[in-house]
Amino acid sequence: MPVLEHVVNLKTEVDLENVLQRFDYDHICLLALGFDPKTLSAEFSNVPSKVAFDEVDEALLYRNILPVSIWKLQRWLQIGEEKKLSKGLKIVDDFVYNCISSKREKLSSKTRVEDDEFDLLTAFIVEEKGEMSVLKGKTAIKSDVLPSGDDVDEGARIFISVYSMGRMEEIWGKDCLEFKPERWISEHGDLVQWQLTYFGIIKLKWWRAKLAAQAVTLSGFTLKMV
Repeated sequence: MPVLEHVVNLKTEVDLENVLQRFDYDHICLLALGFDPKTLSAEFSNVPSKVAFDEVDEALLYRNILPVSIWKLQRWLQIGEEKKLSKGLKIVDDFVYNCISSKREKLSSKTRVEDDEFDLLTAFIVEEKGEMSVLKGKTAIKSDVLPSGDDVDEGARIFISVYSMGRMEEIWGKDCLEFKPERWISEHGDLVQWQLTYFGIIKLKWWRAKLAAQAVTLSGFTLKMV
């Protein structure tokens, strides 16, 4: 990984927890919003949305520690962690709304969405508008009958909701919403790439495991607890 290799070359220390948190944030944003905030860079810069996200997370933690009457009083007076929470939520909201606006504009000029461009925000916008034309589609080269029994005429276009297919009990069984990595491993031990398309979130778990493995095996690193 370039960031860790950069740290090795500089012969400096790095907080591995910070690296993993930035890694998670970038890829959650990619999977959910289709946007890479690039918090995991060689500079380890403070990206406003990431800083705000952390402050919101910490403030919500305090709500579970403080008596309800105390944090509600802080919220009313806008002091302490509740003040940070209000400011953080405003920054996070602006960030998400900007992503939504950009995504809507991008989809408005598209007639289809490729597999590698698909994310949760795209799915929600498609479902909200009911505009099936922006989904991945295929054209029938001859008349046929689908496995469902529906007739398809020659030249007809078939549109597929990738988001919905990843959650259909008819396709995956009653455990369709459960996390089962073996779904994407063939009998020969290979990854079944087409199935991964419908369960994009699984990629985050694999990416993080791969990152952790690289962090441990990279030469030049000495790990210590802090």
